[in-house]
Amino acid sequence: MHRIYFANLILDPTTRKLSNLRGSDVPLRPLPYQVLNLLIEKQGVHVTREELFETCWDGSVVTDQALTNVISGLRKKLGQLDAKGVKIKTVSKIGYLLEIDDDAKPTKQKVQIPALETLEPESAETVRTSVQRPTESRDKALNLAPMLSLLLVLALGSVLYFRPFAPHPDFLNNSEYDDFSISETDFYFYDLKHDELNLLALATSLNEDSFPVCPAIVYLRVSESAYQEGAYILRAFAFAKNSNKNVNYINFSLEIESLKETILESMRRADAICK
Repeated sequence: MHRIYFANLILDPTTRKLSNLRGSDVPLRPLPYQVLNLLIEKQGVHVTREELFETCWDGSVVTDQALTNVISGLRKKLGQLDAKGVKIKTVSKIGYLLEIDDDAKPTKQKVQIPALETLEPESAETVRTSVQRPTESRDKALNLAPMLSLLLVLALGSVLYFRPFAPHPDFLNNSEYDDFSISETDFYFYDLKHDELNLLALATSLNEDSFPVCPAIVYLRVSESAYQEGAYILRAFAFAKNSNKNVNYINFSLEIESLKETILESMRRADAICK
């Protein structure tokens, strides 16, 4: 791994910290770190939104607002560190550009890992003594080998048969959800933070819109964002009732007030399983 020096800043991949030459530093969450790292690699070149989504979000379906929020957060970090000669510019209808002054181009320096302490080798006499084991002990170990092998086979067989550690996706446990139906779509809704949310009002509002006819089971999960403070994430998992098709949708910057519109958008993207 290499630390990246650019302008008066240092990006450390081992700690995901961005610091300046005065020693001040700020931690970066995983997504902002990946976005900044990609912009540094492509510095001086326009990086499209599509490339950022594909590289940093692994191609997941996300809104433009999610990327806008990450870029805004990075700009604030640069301001906190009093960055000189570097700025993130918005390129209209294309994406973003990391602009760095010519005298402050990025350089890489390998992160030094402390050398391990070398142990002194044992004396020749000690080595000879350890090699000269009694024949009886070796014979006992050989006699135990078949029994240990049998026990291992039995243990593996019981694990494969009973599968005590098999993971069960939590979003398939219907008992954790509140449910409602609209037309041919069954919704299961789980919200970690907003117990006061009026689910009946949400269902009524969705039903009043031109909701698509879609024979599917949809699991909706709302949780706090791990990447952006004060933001929420909506995960939607949709399974067709009449086939084995399924799709998923993720919104990394959900606003609770626009939950209905976000659900409608996720259903429009799930058109493939409605046919």
